[in-house]
Amino acid sequence: MLNKPLYTLTEAEVPEDVQGRSRLLVQLGEGFAGIIRYLPAEKSVLHWSLYQLDGSDSPATWNAVADQVAEEAQQAASITFVHYDAPNTLVPEVLHQPALEQPFLDLLNSHTQGMALYRDPVPQQQAVNVYALPQVVCQQLLYRFPDAPVLHLQSLLLRNKAAVAARITVSVLLKQYHVTVERDDKWLLLRNCRCHTPEDLLYLLLQIMQQWDLSPADTPVVLEGMLAADSAVMQLLEQYIGSISFSSTLQYRYPAWDDGHPPYVLALPDRVLACVS
Repeated sequence: MLNKPLYTLTEAEVPEDVQGRSRLLVQLGEGFAGIIRYLPAEKSVLHWSLYQLDGSDSPATWNAVADQVAEEAQQAASITFVHYDAPNTLVPEVLHQPALEQPFLDLLNSHTQGMALYRDPVPQQQAVNVYALPQVVCQQLLYRFPDAPVLHLQSLLLRNKAAVAARITVSVLLKQYHVTVERDDKWLLLRNCRCHTPEDLLYLLLQIMQQWDLSPADTPVVLEGMLAADSAVMQLLEQYIGSISFSSTLQYRYPAWDDGHPPYVLALPDRVLACVS
């Protein structure tokens, strides 16, 4: 059985025919799972729940996630799984061969042996995103829905056009920080990492700015997700970064949310929905 959701919002009354047209997007990552029910044509979210998972290596945990997905899927037209932080590597199309997927992964990741390999074509970058998922996630969850596509979050982002003006986006989901850097219509960097202290995040951002010749005074840094405006992280970042803000633009409409959570938390489902629609 899953814990009580960290976040949940639901449209109060939805006609049965509308429910039947809805789609499910399931967010997966280390220590969390989210379920989004949405209508792509109407750009409308009917339901979102985000769960923190205890024992993410446990078959019982992922079986409980699968049961929840199965229950939600009874009135959905389709399901899509998106994994946020699976170890991955982007391989040029001309070099991609199935026999070389594991060696390419091993160049950048040291713990993918024995995991299930997946690959997403990214024609916009003339590349293939190769990644590895834990067997327990595949066996207890993904294999129960064999017709549902599985995608890596980075694959979805890379299929979309990057910003012209330089921009860094930091998406916070529990202990995971998803950082992207865009400039001149190009994705310069997509990185998943753990930051244990505010100083860790500050060092990471300053290092990225130095690497890509970006000014800490002028480069916009946009924050979204599970981060409080008055947190120690924000107080530290504001001392060293001149242009820092929270995400304020949503592409989807969401049910009313009365739990006191700031709207930039909704960027967690919104960003991935904008990519799959």
